[in-house]
Amino acid sequence: GAGKMVPSVNSIFESIMMKVREDGDMKEESLANLHFLFEKTLEKALDIVHAGAVKRVVAEKSGRELFQVRGRSSPSAGSAKGSARHGMAHSPELAKRRREGKTSSSLVRDEYLILPAPGAPSPFCSCHSFQYEAIHRGEAILCKHVLAARIAQALDMSVTIIVPDILLAQILLSY
Repeated sequence: GAGKMVPSVNSIFESIMMKVREDGDMKEESLANLHFLFEKTLEKALDIVHAGAVKRVVAEKSGRELFQVRGRSSPSAGSAKGSARHGMAHSPELAKRRREGKTSSSLVRDEYLILPAPGAPSPFCSCHSFQYEAIHRGEAILCKHVLAARIAQALDMSVTIIVPDILLAQILLSY
């Protein structure tokens, strides 16, 4: 009927992830459901998880946590993305950052910060894709890094590092 509420993509995602955690595995049904929601983003996220590129950083005293997801370190030589990355030395954005005293490493940062935001309506990622899609356009709820972090968390496939609370704060400030 007209009075029924349609579940949000976020609530569907959360129920799939709950099932993955309960199963302790990515069953075919869960995989199919996630693929329906995220298509190519899921494939990229699973590659990240299988590459062991998800790190969970937990603050010793407060128990606060964040995730760091390593991007692809070396793009394949023949790919369009590879040649685009090599061309970045001449980009106006990089020239502007150099003038502002920001180093080139901040532009091509190899690790992304993911805040899982438990209980919050949505997580956060420091990657450009998330900034553009989720924040500016309000479209994709998750980028491949957030999806990878959530899958690794559900399957206990992240490397966990326990750090003093002050170091967790410094990591947050570095982004």
